[in-house]
Amino acid sequence: MRQTLRAMHTPEAEGYGREHALLGEEHGSLERAFAILREYVGTEGESTYCHNDFGASNIFTTKPLTVFDPNPRFNNGYLDLGKCIFNVIANGGSDPNLQQLIEGYFSGADYNKAALHAFVFINTCIKLPYKHKTNKVDIIQSIQGYLAQNKHYL
Repeated sequence: MRQTLRAMHTPEAEGYGREHALLGEEHGSLERAFAILREYVGTEGESTYCHNDFGASNIFTTKPLTVFDPNPRFNNGYLDLGKCIFNVIANGGSDPNLQQLIEGYFSGADYNKAALHAFVFINTCIKLPYKHKTNKVDIIQSIQGYLAQNKHYL
């Protein structure tokens, strides 16, 4: 298995990492995001069941709602929420949509805004190159705007 996995990782591809200058200092700091996550995850110490692709496109509108197509893993719930926030922005969601999602998720409880934003930033670094490759200019601009507005967390 180890040799097979190594062989799978041998071909190199473009489009991941800091390519195409999609994010600059005006959007936040990757290094700061990692530092925030190391501190937060190190103190949090709990894992939860994560869907890893939660969003409206993976829900049937039944009563109760039926969630499908999970890629389940135990992880930090903020990671799942950060991916969901990215997807809301990518699908044209506005600031009120995001606020409703976040407020509904936390139900008025305090939360670590810097850690949540760091997870959004990391997810953006992973997903944005594909949006660039597929010429999703509107999505790129939307997420860049969101990151610039929330840069103060990083």
